[in-house]
Amino acid sequence: MSDKSNHTSRSSSTDDTTLMTSKQCHRCFSIIREFSMNTTAHGLPRIIRSESIHNRIYWSIASISFASFMIYFIIQAIINYLDYPTQIDLSIDPEWPQRFPAFTFCNAGTLRLDKFIGPFTNFTNSLNITNTTNSTTIFPEQAPYIGPFVYDLLNRNQSLEPFFYSLSSMLISCTYNGVSCSAADFIPFISTAYGYCYTFNAKLKNASFDSIRNGTEYGGVGKLELNLYVHSYQYVPYYKDSVGIVALIHDNTQVPLVDASSFDLVPGQKHRFNYRKKNNEFLPSPYTTCNEKVDLWMQPIYENYPNSDYGYSQNLCLKLNIQIYTYTQCGCVNPTLWDIRKIILPNSSYAFIAPLCNRSDLCPIEASQKFFSSVTNSAESGGHCPQQCSMIDFLVKKSSLASPMEWQYAGIKNFVEQSSIPYPSDWSTRWREYISANYLAVNILRETHVVENNIQKASIDPVALLSNIGGQTGLWLGISLLSIMELFEMFYRLLRYQCCIIRSKIENYIHR
Repeated sequence: MSDKSNHTSRSSSTDDTTLMTSKQCHRCFSIIREFSMNTTAHGLPRIIRSESIHNRIYWSIASISFASFMIYFIIQAIINYLDYPTQIDLSIDPEWPQRFPAFTFCNAGTLRLDKFIGPFTNFTNSLNITNTTNSTTIFPEQAPYIGPFVYDLLNRNQSLEPFFYSLSSMLISCTYNGVSCSAADFIPFISTAYGYCYTFNAKLKNASFDSIRNGTEYGGVGKLELNLYVHSYQYVPYYKDSVGIVALIHDNTQVPLVDASSFDLVPGQKHRFNYRKKNNEFLPSPYTTCNEKVDLWMQPIYENYPNSDYGYSQNLCLKLNIQIYTYTQCGCVNPTLWDIRKIILPNSSYAFIAPLCNRSDLCPIEASQKFFSSVTNSAESGGHCPQQCSMIDFLVKKSSLASPMEWQYAGIKNFVEQSSIPYPSDWSTRWREYISANYLAVNILRETHVVENNIQKASIDPVALLSNIGGQTGLWLGISLLSIMELFEMFYRLLRYQCCIIRSKIENYIHR
């Protein structure tokens, strides 16, 4: 009798559990059915409300097909977005006030004969190339040793600065917007090609952009006027084959690349530069690989511009990479880039001055060829060198007139005679010829305050991607954000119902 009672009890309990499970499933199905019948998305209500099996199959096939098309086009939209396509927006906009650009110039002669010839003659005498005390000119047999002498001084950490042309010896006069300026308004730096170069209106270190001169300063229109004297009779023979000034207009925060993009100005003329500004801006990662950051390994090269606050330069990055790679291959650096001797090797934070290779050593040339022939080598030697994210160019129109005029000769003659650079021995009889062959003037003038802006923008931004996805879902299935909110509501109701069931089971278990 007891066994029969227990069997009946277990059977009843099993039936209750089955019945409860059935009710739970029915309740969940009811929630899903209610969502499917009332959702604003198309397709599901048609399937649920179909009165015949054929109609239900028809709408099921249509909904599944359209859902497949929708998913395909959404995936394509996401793939297109992840390709990060861009476009260039061109606009011509006024910029007022507009900062006056930086202007850099160098004497094409590089070395002063009066300072150079004494140490150089001693060098060639020590090599038994010459045996002379001549201090007026260089002989043809000495010419091949000018380069080795310079590199010997650098390897012995001796300065070349005494051999370069000082600004005070070249600058006759300077005016900006009609107000006098002086050598103190220029920042010097050393170029491997031209020795001392001088920059007007560069951004200074530890100074704000307010320190940069505006074109409207002193009520002017943005005009710089320079009168210069090049002292070509002090050029080192056999070292340079041309006379004049090299000059460059560039942005205030841009490194002046005088050896790559400068203008050559001949004496005997008044040169005029009319410039207009062009701004180029590129998107950072992931759209491009452009860079604006000066990494630690690049910082030693900026010590060559101690007073200027210049930004990242792709050109300097490449040169420094070449020197680093050359050192790893040769144990020395390329002598033609002797201003880039302080380097930091990969995986190191220690900066040191590398020795210069001998000019007869072919290793630096071979290393440079390997560096440029392989992107992998470039990455291993200090990192890839992307372009700048922001580049400001100046479109220049150049013209010139004959100069000087007769009334200017006396003032120029007085400047030369008071200069620290000796004038020729026959100056008293030929000074007019010398002035005509060495004097030049430069005027830099803004053509317009209108700026050409080339701004790179994303062709597909997140908003466009969202709009594309919304268009696809709306086109194929009529799904909108409200439909998604309805889906979230259904999941919430199902989750809440399951939580209520679990809580009820826990309470029943506790009170059993």
